[in-house]
Amino acid sequence: MRVKIQYSTDFENIPREVSRISQEAKTMLEQCADIQLDVDNPTSFIENVQELRKKLYAADSQLEDCVVLFSEYAKALVSMNSAPAPPPEPVANTELES
Repeated sequence: MRVKIQYSTDFENIPREVSRISQEAKTMLEQCADIQLDVDNPTSFIENVQELRKKLYAADSQLEDCVVLFSEYAKALVSMNSAPAPPPEPVANTELES
């Protein structure tokens, strides 16, 4: 059973997290390539197809997480870049009046 976990991280860590998650998905997909589908052994074939489907589902879920994370990250970047600059700080008058 798959369970969704949520946690928070600093904004600047998002690209690193997406890289880590996508690397895990890539590893799962590479493992899929190693699964043998032997049509001469129906029992083995069925078990291996089920295992293959589980790994594909897990990789797909992780890649979807990456898409969602980067979509929100990109929206935040646009929002931060289009926000108006804060007004300048008032300068204290340090001159003595005569």
